[in-house]
Amino acid sequence: MLRINERIWNPALSLSVRIIMPVFSARDFISSCLSASLSRSFANCCDRLVLDYGYSEDDVNHLRGEISGYNKIKEMIKLASCDYIDLKPYEVDMRYILDTYIRAEDTRVVSELGNMSIVELLLQGKTTTPVDLVKDLPGNDEAKAETIDNNLQHEIVKKMSSNSVYYGKLSEMLKKIIMQRKVEAMSYEEYLRQVVELAEAILHPEESGSYPDEIKDSAARRALYDYFEENVELTIDVDGAIRVSIQPDWKRNFQKQQRIRLAIYKKLLLHMYTEDRATEETNNVFDIAQRQEEYDA
Repeated sequence: MLRINERIWNPALSLSVRIIMPVFSARDFISSCLSASLSRSFANCCDRLVLDYGYSEDDVNHLRGEISGYNKIKEMIKLASCDYIDLKPYEVDMRYILDTYIRAEDTRVVSELGNMSIVELLLQGKTTTPVDLVKDLPGNDEAKAETIDNNLQHEIVKKMSSNSVYYGKLSEMLKKIIMQRKVEAMSYEEYLRQVVELAEAILHPEESGSYPDEIKDSAARRALYDYFEENVELTIDVDGAIRVSIQPDWKRNFQKQQRIRLAIYKKLLLHMYTEDRATEETNNVFDIAQRQEEYDA
């Protein structure tokens, strides 16, 4: 038997994740990795298995049940490992096959998530308790918590480049929550309450209460505001200078980039930066600007 409760290395994804799940046989685990091909093959021939190939109805139902199980294992692994490769172009036909030919009643719970991430799931239903929100995730409470932890960290890492100060703080908060959970310093219900709050901060920083009104609705301004240690006037001035200086296709044109750097530099000098410090800070601020979608032109 292969117990899937250890660190698994996937060289194709360069991803190492810790997965805690029920016990599966090696055959089941490998078959789950091939479940898409298996499901399509079954769908192509299931209506001929009895007449053309001599299978009994019981044999066909047994195969259908096994394929259902493999698809469930695949979805459990996908959830726990944050495997977010974009498979949406293929998901529609796979769901049709599953619904039409497989009809796996025991995988209903997983399919209810649809295209929703675990982090988004945590914010569904303001009147729903956190325990009810995650009750359909696979595994026991420890397995659910591991899945939530992995997905929260995955979301933070995705957003880190756009605002390293803000998401760096959230990453530290998540580490503290995980540590407290593992040493049993908080109840499972309290853990869920805290991760729901953290999910809100990750997905909706504009609603966190950390930003002034003139800053909160712009991701670029939030990033500058955090970098400038909450200096509102400096943030607005630098943001304005960047926007005025931006020209089409600037991210691939050195001269246009220099125009933006100069605008940032002049604005920093007006805010009493020394020339040496303004030069250093200009490079840092420009790096932030390059990672903001708002500045794309």
